[in-house]
Amino acid sequence: MTATIAVACLAIFASSSSWLKEQLLPKTSAPLDDSAPWRIATSTRGTQDHMGSGLETDCNIERMDIDAWQRRFQEHHLKRPAIVRSWRPEHTAKLQEATTRSELLRRFSKSLVLTATPAELARGGQKVARTPVSLYEYVKGMPGLHYLFDDGSFLRQSKLDGDWHTLPGLAGLGTFDDGRSNTTTRVAVGEASTREISGPALTLALGGDGQGVTFHVHGDSYSLQLHGKKRWAIYAPGSMTRSGFSRVETFSYWLEHRQGGEAFTAPQWHCVQEEGETLYIPEGFYHAAVCVNDSVSFVHQAERLDDGSAFQAFVSARRLLAQSSPNVTQVHGLLTRAIELDWTNSDYWMELGVLYASILSWTEAEAAFRKSVDVNPLNDDAWRNLATALIKLGRRWEALWLRLRHR
Repeated sequence: MTATIAVACLAIFASSSSWLKEQLLPKTSAPLDDSAPWRIATSTRGTQDHMGSGLETDCNIERMDIDAWQRRFQEHHLKRPAIVRSWRPEHTAKLQEATTRSELLRRFSKSLVLTATPAELARGGQKVARTPVSLYEYVKGMPGLHYLFDDGSFLRQSKLDGDWHTLPGLAGLGTFDDGRSNTTTRVAVGEASTREISGPALTLALGGDGQGVTFHVHGDSYSLQLHGKKRWAIYAPGSMTRSGFSRVETFSYWLEHRQGGEAFTAPQWHCVQEEGETLYIPEGFYHAAVCVNDSVSFVHQAERLDDGSAFQAFVSARRLLAQSSPNVTQVHGLLTRAIELDWTNSDYWMELGVLYASILSWTEAEAAFRKSVDVNPLNDDAWRNLATALIKLGRRWEALWLRLRHR
């Protein structure tokens, strides 16, 4: 009897796992029309409403040509986003020709691309574990639950990044180092292994209507929009809305359901990026994007962070804390510095709580985790860590109530 039940449970688990895989991976039922163009929005709304209340069709990110960008670079670097037009127009036109739907599928339909859920991308960026799938199958399933925002491997293997130049201004900082010292990108070799490559950390971002990544931060970056449109929302350090966001929810969901209320602060910058435009986003600025119909873009992130920024201090602290015997005083100083520069980043407070937990200072850990959920009440990781701290302090019923309320 027991053996029969076990076999039945295994069968149920196998069928449920197959169902979950089918939901996450692109559908493969009908043949794909290789010659069809990208589905491009004729307005800023696409086929779904990704506007949300308070984000109308206006754009408050300054648009400028490449000459103005170079003259005024210092006004924007690490201070505010900008949209640059007419940057290398001939090169952009060539990339647009090479990335039409029909051309990509003609040349690379069998090539493996690495996809991830929006939650995985928001947590770990390009370095997170990815689900490999052929470009053909991915395009066929757009828009799906996985988003193509790869680690640079596709553009390197396809050689579409061969004539890439860093955006003027950023090129002279030494933080991008195109083709010289970057070894952070890894190329997929089959489905199971990877190898390191050098060159620009250039990412292909390809998705259908409603796909994208919710709020996250990283180093200096810029995105060249090749096909379609993309809607953006951006917050500067110290200004993130205290109504919060969840990494397991899409940005499209946030636009439609998470705006409003006493704690809500509208994004400082918002815009729909058009074809041929390059959007610069400073290091450490919270930002989120959603595709308006089909969207193709190349994204270039800095290899190294800017000394003295909140995000650089946070990343340095995490690296030290991951060591077998970290210098607690040094880590504490870095996290304190990050919080001083950006107290609205929930992850900075949470990492401070993790530091206290690592030295069994549970009262201080509780205080840091509470501050983390105060600035972002939708940070599930912080709620779980807070419950753990309460258990360690002997307050199990309070911890259970928190887990039930915020699971």
